[in-house]
Amino acid sequence: MNFSNAAMPGRGQPAFCRDVIIGLICLSAVTASSLAAKEAEQQDPDTELANLLAMRVPELQRRYNVPGVAIALWQDGKEPVVFNFGVTDARTKAPITDDTTFQVASISKLVTGALVLQLRDAGEISLDEPIGFYLHSFALPPSQWTERDVTIRRILNHTAGLSVHGYFPGSVIPGEMPTLQQSLEGNLNDAEKVELVAEPGRGYRYSGGGFSLLQLALEEKYNAPFARLAEDRLFKPLGLSAASFEADAILDGAGAQPHDSAGKAMPQRAFANVAAGGLVINAGELAMLAEAVLGKGPLHGKLLTNEGQFLLTSPSAIGEATSRGVTMEQAMVAPGSAPGPYLIRPTLGAMIATRGDGSHVIGHTGSNVGWKAAVEYVPETGAGIAVLTNSETGNGILLPVVCEWLKVQDRARGVSADRHCPEFGLALLEAAYARDGVDGMQSAYSKMHNASPGAYLFDDWTAVGFVISLFAQRDLGLLDMADILAAGQVVLRDNAVGFPQSGLAASANSLILALAGKGDEACREASRAMSTGPLEEQASGLLGQATSILGANCSALEKAFATEKAETADSAGGK
Repeated sequence: MNFSNAAMPGRGQPAFCRDVIIGLICLSAVTASSLAAKEAEQQDPDTELANLLAMRVPELQRRYNVPGVAIALWQDGKEPVVFNFGVTDARTKAPITDDTTFQVASISKLVTGALVLQLRDAGEISLDEPIGFYLHSFALPPSQWTERDVTIRRILNHTAGLSVHGYFPGSVIPGEMPTLQQSLEGNLNDAEKVELVAEPGRGYRYSGGGFSLLQLALEEKYNAPFARLAEDRLFKPLGLSAASFEADAILDGAGAQPHDSAGKAMPQRAFANVAAGGLVINAGELAMLAEAVLGKGPLHGKLLTNEGQFLLTSPSAIGEATSRGVTMEQAMVAPGSAPGPYLIRPTLGAMIATRGDGSHVIGHTGSNVGWKAAVEYVPETGAGIAVLTNSETGNGILLPVVCEWLKVQDRARGVSADRHCPEFGLALLEAAYARDGVDGMQSAYSKMHNASPGAYLFDDWTAVGFVISLFAQRDLGLLDMADILAAGQVVLRDNAVGFPQSGLAASANSLILALAGKGDEACREASRAMSTGPLEEQASGLLGQATSILGANCSALEKAFATEKAETADSAGGK
């Protein structure tokens, strides 16, 4: 089934609907919104999902300024069903179609994992060989740890101890782009130098840089571009014609355009680091690819052996412990589960969430500038979903849509699904600010802070993350420092008041005040941050920046902060 919704946010409901497979009659938003929960429970899952998407997605597009969305649903053994909403480009108003391609960012890592496991199945590479065995033109810089312990397996499950979380913002295309080698060496941006920063095998540390290293190793072993390897080994066997790791594939006539948080078109950007974040694909082909490597339908075995698929779909390392509340990933794929350090764990290329009832969700999310995407699969039911958006605030679509999809899956297998799916607070702040400025942002923050618990994914980090996103927009030339200071002082003040016991909220408020030249207020807020107790890593980093700016104006505090950091380090070293 394919919905084609030519309406942009604010322009009304879907212009037309097409009934292709499961006999959905086209419903207006008014009709759809009147469906009772009891009535929904009596529907088959396909129809319930179709009705849900027809009602919710256009509403979410308007709220989050998201021009275009493509959603593919599949069940093992059945053709994917694709739903399209909105437009490829806010300027041309060309509608999203089944052929529209999107950047899917870090979902690329899942596909890279599948490629590596296929090569492993064929006996061509070993997961436990040092990555240096396959490298000829690059070596990791010397460190206190040994490069021999950096293996392909550890790169795939993010335990290799390598730097570079991700790549931002990419190069505008068409145009000159740094080579993969330049990126690895940090020649153009030292923050992107790939090096050992932790002991390999000791713990989880997400690293896009590791996948760049892996890309170079494969290209040198096979003397071929990574894009060609993926095409020959993965895409051609499945008959996928749109999927590509070519850096400029999004410039093809079928490519959507990325958009900022205001819903305005942005330049196309790309990376040489395609194994980490460069896949371009449409929703239907992503569903087919995911079914082939994660599922048990007719495509099972076409790309991976049973053992290869087991490695891609089974946890292989301890995940990253979180020191605060529910993450977006948990709210999306494991709603209702208690927060825990190992709730979401890495496989050899994907992430697997263990839910409260013992069921699982396997997949990956993706975030590039102007693009947000997710692909998820429930092995217990054989159902999957891919959600692709062409917007910086696309997470506002991903979170509720995937969460609601899981509720439908739960009902279909007789599991209680009366929980509420939250909306994503950070994306709501971004969209409100882009649409209505500081007043809109402040109103959105107040609404979330006063809402019932669980209505939004919202905590003391939400405002901090929002201000970080403003700095990212400055780096893209969309905002200046005056804009950031005006918005940041308002929202971080409200955040500090709303979360009076939060060291993170006080530290962030101190930093924005210091940047604004308000030394006395910044010192008082920094002192309050330290009075909240031992600071977590992010809060400590923010407070360190604040005290560095304040300098002699806050010398006593700076000395106290340095003492606390030293004591914390000594304590950690003694454990």
